[in-house]
Amino acid sequence: MLEQALAAFDCRLIAIQEVATHRIVIGEVLALGGTGQGAGLIYRDRRFETV
Repeated sequence: MLEQALAAFDCRLIAIQEVATHRIVIGEVLALGGTGQGAGLIYRDRRFETV
């Protein structure tokens, strides 16, 4: 885990789905971690932004 990560998920792999040129990875969350403080990051309109 990154030391200053806002959120971290420890997951167990459930499935991988192939969709066109992408892979969708599905996991069961086993534990949560991270600082929980700071601006979040989203991907919108083909760019990353903080929220």
